[in-house]
Amino acid sequence: MTRLPITITIWEYFFKPLRESGKTLALENATMLHGGGWKKLFEEAVDNSEFKKSLESVCGIQKVYNYYGMVEQTGSIFIECESGFLHCSIFSDIIVRRTDFTECAFGETGIVELLSLLPHSYPGHIILTEDEGVIIGEDDCSCGRLGKYFKIND
Repeated sequence: MTRLPITITIWEYFFKPLRESGKTLALENATMLHGGGWKKLFEEAVDNSEFKKSLESVCGIQKVYNYYGMVEQTGSIFIECESGFLHCSIFSDIIVRRTDFTECAFGETGIVELLSLLPHSYPGHIILTEDEGVIIGEDDCSCGRLGKYFKIND
């Protein structure tokens, strides 16, 4: 059995059937946390903003937060804040690298490297991904959270 990432599952098996039925759900007080499956949604021209608007239209959910993480780095997820950025926790860090593997400056796009203190049973504490991203800043996000905050490029 193939398991679909949460984001595409919500889109295909929750949002679409609800929209097609013409019914709505009263979930205004709910919070939704989702991640993964974006490549399939981009094929349908659905980005994070459209995903959130669509869910709000059928069930009133306004608190919808994306997360970024990899199964290869168990325990590390980077949660989206109210300002739309992903944040490192106190147990994780991010470095964005150029193609020559030197470290990018804040605001410069490059290859994402994830670091975590959590993995101990396997060598997963540093993962160089295939994803491109950009570190926006550190300790000055408009949401008030401290630490590095970043975006993953679509």
